[in-house]
Amino acid sequence: FEPIFPSSWNIYAHFVVMFCEYTQTHLKSELSKYDPPESVPVGELMRALRSTLDFEEMMVQRFEQGQETHSSSKESILNYDNRGAAEIKEGVGLTKDDTEKLKTKLLPPFERSISFVFEP
Repeated sequence: FEPIFPSSWNIYAHFVVMFCEYTQTHLKSELSKYDPPESVPVGELMRALRSTLDFEEMMVQRFEQGQETHSSSKESILNYDNRGAAEIKEGVGLTKDDTEKLKTKLLPPFERSISFVFEP
């Protein structure tokens, strides 16, 4: 994407944020199928949690080192919107000021971005 979008826009990070949002929704849907919740197979649950934590750690290392993010609360993760992606999509004819605003757009934290779904 570098030939099209400046690297300062963090397009890859925004794609990962979208992936995390879709994954949250899917996990919630899958976990809601178990009634009572205690009937979830523990081995599968632990493997899914371990994979999720490993993924989040990799994303923190890749995207958050030296970068400012929103607070790590569950609300900031859930309330993250994709206005940045929409602004980039509509970015034809951006002024220099608009470009600077996009550069400084904060990303939600990747830590707990999916794994909070496993919390009771």
